[in-house]
Amino acid sequence: MKAVLSNKLYLLLIIFSLFLFPLLYFFYYDPQSALWCDEFHAHIPQINYFINHPLNIIHFKVYIPNFPGYHLFIAYLSILFHIKVVYLNTWVIKIINSLFAYGILIILWNLIRNFCHDDWKTFCLCLPIACSYYILGSATWLSTDNGALFFFVSILYLLEVHPIKWLIALCTFLMVFWRQLFLPVIGVFWLPLLFSKNRKQTLLVAILASAPVLILAGIYFLSWGGLTPPTPWIRHHHILIFMSRVNLIQLLALVGILGLPYIFLFCSDRAIQYSKKQLFMIIVASLISALVLWMITPSTYLDTKDGGLGVRYGSIVWQLSTFFPYFNLGDKSLLVLLFSLPGAFILILMTLRAIRLNYYPTELVMFFLYITAYACQTFPFQRYVEPILLITMSVHGARMVTKTSWQFYVPIVYLLYPMGMLILGGWGIVGIVHKSSMCVL
Repeated sequence: MKAVLSNKLYLLLIIFSLFLFPLLYFFYYDPQSALWCDEFHAHIPQINYFINHPLNIIHFKVYIPNFPGYHLFIAYLSILFHIKVVYLNTWVIKIINSLFAYGILIILWNLIRNFCHDDWKTFCLCLPIACSYYILGSATWLSTDNGALFFFVSILYLLEVHPIKWLIALCTFLMVFWRQLFLPVIGVFWLPLLFSKNRKQTLLVAILASAPVLILAGIYFLSWGGLTPPTPWIRHHHILIFMSRVNLIQLLALVGILGLPYIFLFCSDRAIQYSKKQLFMIIVASLISALVLWMITPSTYLDTKDGGLGVRYGSIVWQLSTFFPYFNLGDKSLLVLLFSLPGAFILILMTLRAIRLNYYPTELVMFFLYITAYACQTFPFQRYVEPILLITMSVHGARMVTKTSWQFYVPIVYLLYPMGMLILGGWGIVGIVHKSSMCVL
């Protein structure tokens, strides 16, 4: 409880609010925003449908490609507050929607502080999540993203700090009910069976957490004939693929871009020491993995889906490829390869730490399980990766044991991102991609 009442946490929430409310007023009616577009064309119509048809949980008129948990939740709250129709400016619903973001930060604060035992270190590691456009944006516009992330972070906290079985099961059910993209995350309960000393207890938690989710997914699968609604436009865009190389190279490059402030922290860990030869081998492995993935990716700046040759969108990775064509080699961007190298290096470092210290990094396992789902869908977008990536790196960074503290403070540079968006009209360092993003759910 002491961590919850920390003045540094209040400072973090105040900073988040200072960025959130200007974003709300300045960009709220921006029809170029993907989140505005999703809210107006999909989320609000779906919520209003459930207000009028609150019992149509399985068979309903579809506006969204997701399970309807979030929209049912908002619809039932609207009925409770006697709201017959939700509009763009229904502020009660807007405020309730923004609470998920505050919940993410509060839970994350307690989790990170549990590892590093220092308020200022915790503050600096939470700051990147508070300054993420996608956390801010999903707190501004109605979206399923922050709700699913709230339950994701809650599961992580419960597994690491307070393993309350029924609460873990509830959060897992709601996470998938909000967004079925999180379905593979239930694997985090089953993997410990491989090395757990108390297998009966581990198996009990795995069954309690997984069974309701699998029943839920099975009901919609039987009703829809798949995990997405059978509406033609949804089935055309939301199809199951196997390990998209484009998605994976986007992820690797994004880790390289967003992970640069963390790389000092990961390299300074005294709990695990690498010789010069071992460090050289890690760099070589990073180079080879990034180069191979870059070479087998069809195109790093042209979207050839459906026979088109449109420019890829929805991520700073694709925007850099477009803005700097002089770095393109054929249909591939050398910039994407350049950023993929530190990305591969960071992921290898995090994985090796867990292997060499022989412990189970819950945040890393949940991240990789989520990435399996992300890599098997068609949209290589930043919004699907950035928040979970930042959460994973911050939680993992809190585990580091360093001789000095300055490495924990480097992520404070993330303050530049929302400041850039507000000062430059939405064209900050990472915000550069969002004005040109089209509607995506």
